[in-house]
Amino acid sequence: MVQNGHNALVKMCQLQPNGDGRTRQTVANTRKAATARFSNIHSAPKLSRQKHKEPKLDSEESLPKINPSVGGLCGLENIGNTCFMNSALQCLANITAMTQHFDNLFSDSPDDQTVSYAYAHLIKLMWSGENSSVTPRELKHRVNRSAPIFSDNGQQDSQEFINSLLDALHKELKDDSNESIVTQLFSIKTRSTVTCSHCFMPDPNDQSSNFLPLPLPPSSFMSGKHAKQLTLEYLLDDFFKEADLDGDYYCAMCNQITVAKQKSDLCSPMPQVFVIQLKRFTYNNSNDKIDTFIEFPFNNLDLGRYAIAQPSDDSLYDLIAISNHQGSLSSGHYTATARKVNDKWFSFNDQYFEEISSNINRRQIVTNNAYVLVYSKQRNR
Repeated sequence: MVQNGHNALVKMCQLQPNGDGRTRQTVANTRKAATARFSNIHSAPKLSRQKHKEPKLDSEESLPKINPSVGGLCGLENIGNTCFMNSALQCLANITAMTQHFDNLFSDSPDDQTVSYAYAHLIKLMWSGENSSVTPRELKHRVNRSAPIFSDNGQQDSQEFINSLLDALHKELKDDSNESIVTQLFSIKTRSTVTCSHCFMPDPNDQSSNFLPLPLPPSSFMSGKHAKQLTLEYLLDDFFKEADLDGDYYCAMCNQITVAKQKSDLCSPMPQVFVIQLKRFTYNNSNDKIDTFIEFPFNNLDLGRYAIAQPSDDSLYDLIAISNHQGSLSSGHYTATARKVNDKWFSFNDQYFEEISSNINRRQIVTNNAYVLVYSKQRNR
């Protein structure tokens, strides 16, 4: 079973404090058993593969072209508490339009020091079908320069890494109109409208982001009179509904302090890729994590009903990848789940990967460990 293998590997990435207050990765005694359990994983594709590849960006060797038929089945080596990065990269690597874009991205010099070149290099190795695993060391090194929070060997957040990587790629690839492959694929445009309860004058404010953060109710919400199964649609309905604005509001039209209501809406055009963060971490002194189970759909997520006007383009989305987190904020492990060719689902755990049997209940994929959900427009899959 996939879950049994996953639980064994989680023990390999427990974080323990060092004397200087930082964290280090300890490998439990279950490593041999876990490795044996996953010993046949890499043999799934009928291809001749190298066991492992570490990118050499300063070499003149030609890079292989992406082989779509293999579906990007390649693990990522953990180089010291980097399961968060590996999970994030597996999610991004499963976005077809983004992978195709970087397959066609070339550099005039092997000394190119950009994040974009390192990411393109890594993607080509992952999708070549020639490697069972690769090491994303150089990409992490370059992301560190633009986002120093990732510079140490501490456990970090997969969603923060996704956002930081996309920001770095956008800055390097944007054109004169501030557009890039990142804005073309990921940009979620929202409008927050505050309406005065006295004069009813609306005050709109447009924003854009690469992801939508959805607050979660605490686990205690699921007990007693509130006991029910929460769904992603419920969270979206709650996020986009009109509600009383907390605190006082100064209305420029009334020229007085009053109360108001606030409502958020999606704006057109709808993004090609819609990334949703389920906000499980409280980031307080307790290091609590919200383990509330959220049911989410594999197909036909209708986001158009949250738009100001019904979008003219297709607003139905299918799930293509999940970044999962098991454990607590201070002691946990990230994995990824991705939908590959022929609608087959695969589990990615650092350098290990395996197909999730179609006979396995969807509860092996839809779990309370789901942290980042990546949806793609149906026509773009």
